[in-house]
Amino acid sequence: GETYEDWVIQMRPWNTLCTELVSAYRLLPSPATGLTIAQENAQENMAQRIANFIIRVAGHHSWYKHLPITTGVTSFELYLDLNSRMRWDRKKKKWIEYTKNDGTQFHYTWMTTEKYRRLFGYFDWRLQDQQYPHTAGDCDVSRVGVPHDGVSSTAQYDKQKVIQIPKSFRCRKVQVTSAVHTNSPSYDLYYDVLKTAVEQRDPDFVKGPVPGECLTVFSRRRFQPDGKLPLPAALDLEKIVKHILKGSPISDLDSPESMELGCEIIVSAYPNVAEFRDPREIAHETMKNAGRSYPIHAFATLALVAQQWREMIAIGYSLEDLCLQVYGSKLTPPSSIVQRKIISNCLGA
Repeated sequence: GETYEDWVIQMRPWNTLCTELVSAYRLLPSPATGLTIAQENAQENMAQRIANFIIRVAGHHSWYKHLPITTGVTSFELYLDLNSRMRWDRKKKKWIEYTKNDGTQFHYTWMTTEKYRRLFGYFDWRLQDQQYPHTAGDCDVSRVGVPHDGVSSTAQYDKQKVIQIPKSFRCRKVQVTSAVHTNSPSYDLYYDVLKTAVEQRDPDFVKGPVPGECLTVFSRRRFQPDGKLPLPAALDLEKIVKHILKGSPISDLDSPESMELGCEIIVSAYPNVAEFRDPREIAHETMKNAGRSYPIHAFATLALVAQQWREMIAIGYSLEDLCLQVYGSKLTPPSSIVQRKIISNCLGA
């Protein structure tokens, strides 16, 4: 519709959903203590749930082989859903929780609904892939279950009683690549791109389309003609190529030049990383842990870690924005708190 009345009609179910989500969230146990959330630590609990959820999404599948290394192809759709981590029981004709020994466990990410709520609240997600349009679902509206008794936020949900929410209200979309995977630095995703650029003595190569021969055995299955690396990652790799081509002593990862470049790349991904440790130490440790004798492996791994951080932080921004819209500022943590928890998880701090 185009009139104010049309807008009011659309907003009414959205407000109903938000009210239910806020009421349900206040009844959730703390991720840390298991006690019901108190107002004074609500933001801290939300920040922890956001950080937990990012790790879950980033590790939910082997994204290093299921997503391309190039950008603009795949996205995560993030949203809040009262039916998250529940299943429809056809016999009982209602939504029910996943419980221990219910016969549904088949994947390493499986968990009970109770544990899911404690760790992640009502966050949920789905993959949107431009190569496979069916993954996008209905692009206009989402059908959201509501309590069948119209009273309790913890009630079971009637599949037939749904409200249609415009996705522009409900979802946040974040572009992701294979770098987002929790263990992506173990798979040399950027190595062949960096190696080819050095061999061709062309720093600009890393900013152009990635040819198929520069993809690993894992990422080759998701080859995208004319696909390019995310620009921040390409700029990091460009700096590395220039560093190598000017004759810097890259064979010595302890050299001042290598340490300075490593620090610059790490700080570009998260400027406040010094809150945890000296960024030079983090960069040096990352490159040493790459476990390769050839320094290009070490630098390619460093660039991959930096891109992993950026994509996880981007997911955090989107979840924070979603929480602001639904829960409001009193329950939504500042970006700084969320980002610290994200990087803390990445560093194992």
